[in-house]
Amino acid sequence: MTSQNLGRFDASAARIGALVPLTRPGWVEAGRHLLAGLQLAVDGVNGAGGIAGRPLELVVRDTAADPRKATAAVAELAHLGVAALAGEFHSVVARAAATEAQRRPCDCAVATEPSAYWASGTGILRDHLAPRGGTVTELDLRALGPRRDWHPRAAKFREGEIRIAAALREPESHGYLTRAKERLQSGRVVTRTVSYNKPHRPVVRERRPASPPPRPEPAAPKPHGTAADLLIGLRALDSRLLLSERDVHRLAPQVSAWLERGVPATAVQRTLTTGLPQDPIKHPAAFLAHRLTTLLPPPLPTAPPIAAAAPRPHPLQTCDGCDRAFRAARPGRCRDCRTGERKAA
Repeated sequence: MTSQNLGRFDASAARIGALVPLTRPGWVEAGRHLLAGLQLAVDGVNGAGGIAGRPLELVVRDTAADPRKATAAVAELAHLGVAALAGEFHSVVARAAATEAQRRPCDCAVATEPSAYWASGTGILRDHLAPRGGTVTELDLRALGPRRDWHPRAAKFREGEIRIAAALREPESHGYLTRAKERLQSGRVVTRTVSYNKPHRPVVRERRPASPPPRPEPAAPKPHGTAADLLIGLRALDSRLLLSERDVHRLAPQVSAWLERGVPATAVQRTLTTGLPQDPIKHPAAFLAHRLTTLLPPPLPTAPPIAAAAPRPHPLQTCDGCDRAFRAARPGRCRDCRTGERKAA
């Protein structure tokens, strides 16, 4: 309702001024929701017979999120004789409107919940308005929350059950209201209604199918080999060097590196157990890993290649012709006898 249709107001109606942002740069969406809630409340009061037989009518003014417009609107609404002011959405604009309204004697109605926070805020507001002739009326917010019984409301209002239910669900669907059931210590179940200045989207966790129980991890194979046996046997030399099976698996490759470099197993054992500290060894695996890393000897140098052996001479043979000794692979005649036979031929 705007200033253009003020002439159509019922003179007997109680006028309620509404300050809402309906144009930019204000939050237009929030202003529309706020106005819809105010109109719904007015329709509910009028459907129940009004206040002392007088209907309520809204006188709406657009603030556009401008404090100056809100201040001017409060002065204009006061001149029109509104019985109360409702709104605004933006806190800066609301403070400007409250400052202008405080210049005039006024009464204030506050929707509160039973808590120290609300009691303190209401007390401050009451102390501020009392010197100016104003009063503060407290309304129980729990009693003002929308109810789910549509049928009694549908019997009072002409809009019908479907439209009333949709109107009450709209602020909740856009994130301006959340409702949660809570069981009190007395056992009674109540519905808590929380309103938000900005849309609030609760995180809805998807229900996942129950996952199968985790499979047991396969047991680690029993350590074996020279390196593992060397590490396991250290506890027999010093009980402080007791290692778990997991530590033996982790240190075995480092011991193997020593053995591959030609270090005897007894020498590795002596290196790990000689010169142990007198204090308790809190982490034997870390102590042994440090020694295996820092004391690791270098690899042995590569041996030079072995030279090929000189061919061995043929064995001595006795010549069949002259009985002289000569070297040959097989028995027979010497070279001189073979030469004379060729010349004779």
